[in-house]
Amino acid sequence: MKNFWRKYKEILCKSIAFAAFYIVLVGFGMAVFDGTQASGAGNETPTISTPTRSGNYILAAKSTDGKFTVSIDWEKQDMKLESTDKDEYFYISDARQKTWDEVDASNGIAYTDLSWITKEYELNIRRDKDLTNILKIKVEAPRTLKAKFAIVNEKPTINMTVTTTVDKKKTTADLPETEKNKVEWRKGTAGSWQPYNTLNMEDFMTKGATLNLRLKGECNTNSNCHMPSKIGSVKIAKKTNAPSVKVDTSKFTLGVKKGQEYIVSVQQDTTTGTAPITTPVISVKDNSAAKPELSQLGNTGSTDGTNTGNNPSTGNPSTGGNTTTNILGGDGYEKPFNAFTVKVRTAATEKKAASKWTIVSYPKQRTISKEALVVKMEAGKGATLQNTTAYDIEYVIAETDLIQSVSMAKFNEKTRWSKVKAGKTAKARESTITANTAVFIRYAAEKEDAKKGQKAELASAVGITRADQAAQPTQST
Repeated sequence: MKNFWRKYKEILCKSIAFAAFYIVLVGFGMAVFDGTQASGAGNETPTISTPTRSGNYILAAKSTDGKFTVSIDWEKQDMKLESTDKDEYFYISDARQKTWDEVDASNGIAYTDLSWITKEYELNIRRDKDLTNILKIKVEAPRTLKAKFAIVNEKPTINMTVTTTVDKKKTTADLPETEKNKVEWRKGTAGSWQPYNTLNMEDFMTKGATLNLRLKGECNTNSNCHMPSKIGSVKIAKKTNAPSVKVDTSKFTLGVKKGQEYIVSVQQDTTTGTAPITTPVISVKDNSAAKPELSQLGNTGSTDGTNTGNNPSTGNPSTGGNTTTNILGGDGYEKPFNAFTVKVRTAATEKKAASKWTIVSYPKQRTISKEALVVKMEAGKGATLQNTTAYDIEYVIAETDLIQSVSMAKFNEKTRWSKVKAGKTAKARESTITANTAVFIRYAAEKEDAKKGQKAELASAVGITRADQAAQPTQST
């Protein structure tokens, strides 16, 4: 019976306490903060239009009696609870108020983490010494940031979109350039977040990298307060390897193709006193501009690989169509090329940066004297061609005896050259050569041989010799 009355009294007391709480709740109301205003027991406080800061903490809600305040550091996702009554505990729940989490306070102040909030959430907060005065704070869902690597005007950039959720409705929009100052970045999952303006994407393009981005937490007004956004990752594409590029050292062509770019630098003959010339970046945009002849490189300095545009030596528009100016200084046959360097890379696309550069260089083109190849006629036996040098020599026998100079001959990439090895002798049929026939000669191209200290060389400019006109041989210059 005693237990019965004890139970009865406990139930009765709890019922009275609940009734009293309900009356207070209805009669005096609750302190409410919905992002723009706070309310307390009995009265609403004025709208908080300008954030009140205490260090990084911004006032989010305040009871009407001023004894209880809640402030949030939106960047660090931390909440500060403070009461002038020196409460020992604060209690936090969601909108349903079914379960209350206890937060220990020290001298009426407590701090608690908010990084666990991943969707729209209503914080309900009360203090130990006033369980009826509940502050409510509506926290918006963290924004979602998505990022995509791109190449714009040959420069790496990151395009971003932001998705916001309000009352469960999602809205996605591009993040304008002017808003990128709100973005932070870091490599990987560790380390501190850095301002977006410190990001130099070129630093990561040698090997490539995956970067993490987020919108930092902010609170400009109480109606525009956000936790840091969800993290978006972006892969910075690395520069592809330099393309394989060859100079045809016999036909004098540059093996570039559609989708590549090149720059030509020429070291002018020092005897002329002319300064070196470098072309702008020339793009090979179609097959018609592929595989250009060396004698045509940079003739007009066009940037599309064609023979229209600006003269690279002056930067001024060419006049009268194609210019005859050749920045390599010769045609490779009658007049030698000056020393030159060509840099070639694969051009950038919307998704990939331009590749690394391939660099090829050649010294000034050699010349050859007529004495290098001795041509002798023997009646009934034809002619012998004796190479008197330490270099391989190539030759072409003229089709007519009327040719008197190299300038009268027509050479191109289809010209077929025969070869006489260094120090060797070759024979020509008597019907193909006479004492008046011109024999065009040049040193053959040389491949680079590091062990022998041999640099790559173009085939030399062309010389002319004839049968029975041999003198003492000379070496190339």
